[in-house]
Amino acid sequence: MGIFTEFFAKPRPLRASRQSRGMLILNAMGSAELSDLGIKPADFPHIARDMASKRRF
Repeated sequence: MGIFTEFFAKPRPLRASRQSRGMLILNAMGSAELSDLGIKPADFPHIARDMASKRRF
């Protein structure tokens, strides 16, 4: 059954993979680093979308 999913699944857009990488980077940062930058966890999705659109990584 899994083989059919592979055939008919849409590939993920490049921006979505960049956004997930951005979320990984933000989640990997320590609380001290985040407080120094003034970033709150609620801002993570917005920052990750911004990073994905600017192709910083």
